[in-house]
Amino acid sequence: METQSAQLSSFDSTQKNAAIFIGYLAQWVDIGFDAPATVKDILTGFPKAIREQISMREYVYLRMAEGMVAMFEEATQEAIHHFDFVRSMASEISDRELLSVANFWKGRCLRMRGEYEQALAYTVEGKNIALELGHAPMAAVMQVLESWLYFQKEDAKAAEQALREAHAVLRETDDYLTLGNIHSAYGRIARRQGRYQHAIEQFEAAIGEYKKRDPQHRNVARSLANLAYVKRLIIRQLARKIDSDVSRQRQQSDNDNPMARAQYWLRFTELRQEAFAALDEAAEIYARHPHHHGTGNVHLNRAYLCLDQGELEQAEAETAAAFQIGEQKQDNILMARARLLHCMIENARLEEEIEDASDPSHHAQLAQDCAYQAVELAKRTQDRRLLAQAHVWLGITG
Repeated sequence: METQSAQLSSFDSTQKNAAIFIGYLAQWVDIGFDAPATVKDILTGFPKAIREQISMREYVYLRMAEGMVAMFEEATQEAIHHFDFVRSMASEISDRELLSVANFWKGRCLRMRGEYEQALAYTVEGKNIALELGHAPMAAVMQVLESWLYFQKEDAKAAEQALREAHAVLRETDDYLTLGNIHSAYGRIARRQGRYQHAIEQFEAAIGEYKKRDPQHRNVARSLANLAYVKRLIIRQLARKIDSDVSRQRQQSDNDNPMARAQYWLRFTELRQEAFAALDEAAEIYARHPHHHGTGNVHLNRAYLCLDQGELEQAEAETAAAFQIGEQKQDNILMARARLLHCMIENARLEEEIEDASDPSHHAQLAQDCAYQAVELAKRTQDRRLLAQAHVWLGITG
């Protein structure tokens, strides 16, 4: 494909099987060849006049390509509409391979919307069709998403089993994106289990794989944001350690160890700088390759780092930016996370009795309102952990 990429700029949509080619090109782009914008540009060469002349088989492939572009633009409902059409017609054109991919891509869209149960069902259906066709590498790609969905269902054992099976199939291939996704998934599992150093190693390995395909790939940005989040968790551990040591030393003044405390603070500062640097790099990649959910997560990670340091105004500004981005795409998960974080910020203001000291109830009411909105937004998804966190904070503020 890469040797022929120059010809795409002069693509002739009137050629025989041109629409089928664009359908296959969309699948290649999805695994890392070129950018979705290339497919989008070529699709403009298929006006109504040409579409009326092509066969049903060609039209189905054209719709598949349109769905892929919509999926990458996070227009999930539009993408699902295209994939449902493909699924409805796949049997008519006797193309089970296309049916497999359509199910998989629909599963990805549903995952983006937080509809995990349906996402798992379509992903498994796509994987099973691929296996029936003897396409083990294709099935392994789908198995990575299956693993992530098991992880969301709190089934770490099934998630890790799926990852092991997928890696066994793909480890000798040059599918760097999927290999990176496997490392990323292991990183998220380790993070949730509290194995932070292992999580960092996995996210760094994921970044290494992604960069083999494209140093500016959006998945690099995603892993950088995940890396920053883990470093924040380590920072919080260090802060608790520092506070614990200070408290103990106050009780036992003869055991004061200023050198050890200084080393903790040095590591604390280094990790914070590394976390912000990772987020800055992620933001630069998203500026080149826009992705609303990813950009929103960068803002939220910055906000958490600011909140931990008591920089509440900056934290609120980053949170507001994340919520606004979520609103643009009706991303319920992102909006719920933003409202939840805003609740935490208002609680911090209430505890510190800063701003509006004459009317502290203002912050209390705002915190409660944000928590309530977070609950309502989380209810629109199947993210049980997010919903549980929202309920906890609603209870705290109630």
